[in-house]
Amino acid sequence: ANDVAAGVSAREAGHIRFFDLAFSGRTDAAIDALYAHLEEWPRDALMVAAATNPNGLIGSSGRIGQKREIAALLDGLAPHYGDDPWFLAHHAMALSENGQIASARPKIERSVAMKPDNAHGAHTFAHVC
Repeated sequence: ANDVAAGVSAREAGHIRFFDLAFSGRTDAAIDALYAHLEEWPRDALMVAAATNPNGLIGSSGRIGQKREIAALLDGLAPHYGDDPWFLAHHAMALSENGQIASARPKIERSVAMKPDNAHGAHTFAHVC
């Protein structure tokens, strides 16, 4: 991607930088790039999904407090997503993984009510239950 990146948008350049760092094993630098990117584009679901699911970059980073870090990051992004069913399910999963079941439950219930055919929502609901 770096070889053909001339002329891409700043957002796309951020994607390339993040994934280049992540795939080259520079986890801390990739996470720093993630936070910088989300400051500019907080609704960039590609970046959110790649980094904050339990098996994503932060979740598999080996960092102490990774579950808390993911939940806090998604707490901060929540105002940008509002009632988006994907984000609600994603946020609920992070909260449940961090032991915040009471906070996760209304989010996943809302997500599933809005989009009952969402497999990720059903999976998250099972975790919350």
